[in-house]
Amino acid sequence: PRDRERPPSVRVIAYKGHESNLHPDVVSDRLRAYLSRHGIELRLEDASDPSKPEPWHDYRDVDLVLAVRRPWGRDQIPHDKPATKLINAWLAGVPALLGPEYAFRALREGPLDYIEVSSDEDVIEALERFRLHPEQYQAMVDRARYRASDVKPERNVERWAEVLFDKIPELRERSTITWSRHLPLHLRRIWNWMIMPPTPREFYKQGGYVYRKLLRSVKND
Repeated sequence: PRDRERPPSVRVIAYKGHESNLHPDVVSDRLRAYLSRHGIELRLEDASDPSKPEPWHDYRDVDLVLAVRRPWGRDQIPHDKPATKLINAWLAGVPALLGPEYAFRALREGPLDYIEVSSDEDVIEALERFRLHPEQYQAMVDRARYRASDVKPERNVERWAEVLFDKIPELRERSTITWSRHLPLHLRRIWNWMIMPPTPREFYKQGGYVYRKLLRSVKND
């Protein structure tokens, strides 16, 4: 976790991930000039080389997390990536500037959970806000520590226990599910999908899988 003795200001920004996934337009010359002008260090911790592992677990001297993926897909929003970077930022007590992703948005409860950015201009705007209003930065630090309580291992164990021992047995005994077991597998999947429709995000995710599979089959033909 971030050292609690660090002042409420941004001196070190870290990107913890493969640099090839980082949006090149976000880390622009304009942003680097701004960082240099204000004495802010940007660390791109790429662990592509297994012989030189980066400290992705270490946030002790990190003041801000930056993570914006390259655009992809028709709507430019990744839909099948987990919210790991946000969860790690909360556990570390570090505010985060994150790109538009469904997994991040699904966990967001308010503006202090993280700041969504999609350009270097957005990043600079957020940094200026922190520079001029350090109390806003501290509010995000406090919020990250608060949200961390909901994503700690103990809480995840509780969720898994609820799914495995309460929800799944309850679903298994539903009459509609019991009846559908007599159907062929493909019809059973359709039936179960109709009586328990997926969430919008899951629907989009599954649709993306089908779309990419069709594209591959067309190219192969």
